[in-house]
Amino acid sequence: MNRAEQAMIRQLETNADAFEKYFESGDMPLISKTPANHAIGNAPAKGNPVFSAQFDLSILVKYFTRVTATGICTAVTGTTVDPSLRVPLPAFIFGLSDYRGGFTKARTIFPVTNWLYQSPAIIGKDDISYLGLDANAMATLQNGDLIIPYIAAAPGSGTTSIAVVIIRTTQVAYGTLLNSLTSDKFIMNMIRYTVPDTTAQSLDQFSNQILVAKQSLFGKFDSDSISPNSYKVPEQNQISLIDIPLKKGIDKSILIGTYLNNDLPSAGLLWSTFVWSVKTGNY
Repeated sequence: MNRAEQAMIRQLETNADAFEKYFESGDMPLISKTPANHAIGNAPAKGNPVFSAQFDLSILVKYFTRVTATGICTAVTGTTVDPSLRVPLPAFIFGLSDYRGGFTKARTIFPVTNWLYQSPAIIGKDDISYLGLDANAMATLQNGDLIIPYIAAAPGSGTTSIAVVIIRTTQVAYGTLLNSLTSDKFIMNMIRYTVPDTTAQSLDQFSNQILVAKQSLFGKFDSDSISPNSYKVPEQNQISLIDIPLKKGIDKSILIGTYLNNDLPSAGLLWSTFVWSVKTGNY
């Protein structure tokens, strides 16, 4: 083996070790101050980290009222539902292991007021008839969406309020991306967090912290949180956008959660997620 081959093997081993460290609790910081200098993939554009892949996560919530007698659903907004229901609702990203348990752990760390959690589901794969959504309501959903539904029945009113938090990706069905974490894992190194506009209702969303949590095979749990507002910088002219240099290994045990304000515009949030490195296959 010549010197060049030996140097290449040492570099590959170094990269492998660095990759695995981002999956070990407490071993690596969540926030990356500088991009990894040995990453592979696309050359970064100005303002972007080095990355090998990128995907866009849309996070939004739809509200409906359903008349019990007729089953007809009417679209409403988070500002026109019953006043008692105008509260933030949780959204969960990744967390495949907890998803398969109905987000049991996530529900305990993201409580809701007056709403009741319902079973999460993948549209096009799971039966969601238990929600009683009519054709008009179903038309707002797409195959591959992850939905996190909530209901609240008003006693004696003959109507039920339904809120559906939707996680959607444009490059691939989100259900496919989530299921791939059964055998694949990746390291993300930035989230470009964009709200719909510059209204107070949109910008207020940045005040909701982002929680990054890990749950082990036997239930050991640890988490850390990030404040999006702390990453605003004066030279960033677009006030509806914040770049968060969140560098974290994502596998089936990692869950990211945040709250969605009830007055968030219907377009929801966009998280452009930059991926530093990927490993495929069973682990």
